[in-house]
Amino acid sequence: MKALILGAGEAFDESFPNTSVLIESETNLLLDCGFSVPPMLWRSGARVDALYLTHAHADHFFGVPAVLARMCDEPRRDPLPVVTQHDVWQRLRQVLELAYPGSEAKRTFPLVFVPATAGTTVPLNELTLRFAPTRHGIGNLAVRVECGGRAICLSGDGAFTEQSKALYKGADLLFHEAYSFEQRSSHAHVEDVVAMAVETGVKRLALTHIERHVRMKERARLEALRYDTGIAVLLPRGGERIAV
Repeated sequence: MKALILGAGEAFDESFPNTSVLIESETNLLLDCGFSVPPMLWRSGARVDALYLTHAHADHFFGVPAVLARMCDEPRRDPLPVVTQHDVWQRLRQVLELAYPGSEAKRTFPLVFVPATAGTTVPLNELTLRFAPTRHGIGNLAVRVECGGRAICLSGDGAFTEQSKALYKGADLLFHEAYSFEQRSSHAHVEDVVAMAVETGVKRLALTHIERHVRMKERARLEALRYDTGIAVLLPRGGERIAV
């Protein structure tokens, strides 16, 4: 597996596209797709075989209408599995209709809803997906994607929970939101995330969704995490690929 990083930013970052990762395998799985992600995906030239959405905030799924519209324009014929929570699926359908009225009837390929719930396992061809809740303002399910004995995890948004810690255990690569160095009710604390990754035996930790002012003003503090923590800490940018 490889992870193509399409974006690593938070919702309102002018320099970093919204956090989104394309898992590249025999099946290419897009993890989240916020409103600033589509151009990064299109420039990569990569295909998308399936989609996973962590939760229904705009910077995590408002890019989907444009991606699907371009697929129709190509045109795509193969079904597109959409793995997500039931309420996210319902909101996605509403957003698709608002973005392009009547698009469902005109779509050149079917969308296939695949339910994701905490503690369950979803097989997706050679990939296996598992899910756990984080602590966020709305329901968010982190995901673990496994293939050939390797695992890539993405937190979506929110502070980690005991369930998500168990999900991340021993992962080869974890993309985890690390919003700030301050405690927040619905976002993760940078140093807590690093400590959690060390505790759970994560091999590489990619810090994403860092608040834009923190990214600018605390650059030295963020960079120090690469050397002072005993774990491989990455500060990824859009366009990078990481082999797992």
